[in-house]
Amino acid sequence: MATSAPQDKLSADVAQASWTETLRSFFGLLVLLVIIAAAEPLLFGAGFYSQLDFHPFWIVVLLAALQHGFALGVATVVAATLLLGVPDRIVGEDVTAYLARASVLPLRWLIVALLIGLMRQAQIREAARLVSENARLTQANERLAMEVERMDDMVIGLERQAVASSSPAPTPAQATPLALLRDGMPAVAALAGATGGELVASFETAADALLDGPAVLLLDDAEGEPLLMGNADPFASSADLTGVMGSLEPGVQTVNHTELGWLAACRVAPSVEPDHVIAVVASAKDEAGARDALASVEVLAEAALVAYDRLCRDVARESDR
Repeated sequence: MATSAPQDKLSADVAQASWTETLRSFFGLLVLLVIIAAAEPLLFGAGFYSQLDFHPFWIVVLLAALQHGFALGVATVVAATLLLGVPDRIVGEDVTAYLARASVLPLRWLIVALLIGLMRQAQIREAARLVSENARLTQANERLAMEVERMDDMVIGLERQAVASSSPAPTPAQATPLALLRDGMPAVAALAGATGGELVASFETAADALLDGPAVLLLDDAEGEPLLMGNADPFASSADLTGVMGSLEPGVQTVNHTELGWLAACRVAPSVEPDHVIAVVASAKDEAGARDALASVEVLAEAALVAYDRLCRDVARESDR
């Protein structure tokens, strides 16, 4: 509602200006018709215009239709017809013939005003739309400039606050999850580009770079036992590790397993083989550690998903040969 109010006011202002301009133009055309009509008896004598091939009112009618469109053209025709007056009836002239003769010139004006005015009206509407759009864009540009200036002031203020309250850089022992992700990006890229034979080693390298504890990559094709890759030794004593796959919901999550303790996990579905499931499960010391590992686990799962989709496409191409 806040954004529509200025636009409604802008449209109302444009409409008001257009209506005022229309009234001013019609008044000018009406004055021109009156001057032409008054000039006949004063300068040329009564009935002089009827002897001409083209009545001078043609100039005003064409001017109205060409400049102002359909509505003002028809209004000008009505005014011209009233000023034209009723011609004298010839003695013995039939009523039908008299009415036809009297209406020929006004009908010509009306037809020309309709044809030219309708074409001109389309141009007028398009011009009005462009004017309104230009005004709207100008207003939006001004608001955007004000917003950019405000954001610049905010950034400068935040930079000053950051400089004033800057703290020493964290030591390696205080490395944040974001720092781990940044430093481990090369290993993650290698995992995403790994082929089938490189998948296990690439996952282990990336997991070591992003996580402090052990992690495994589980692949389940729904036809047998899930395939485990990675540092599975800490989980080997539990037969419930493969059952974790079935309990995971899509996406990232923390799991408090009865035997395995706190886990950070991410389950994704391949796009090439949507029935298959990929999951990365990492062991954590406590719930806080599991939450901190969620971002790294999600990155590992997405990178492994890219590599697995490529592997499935390669296998499909080999089978088609």
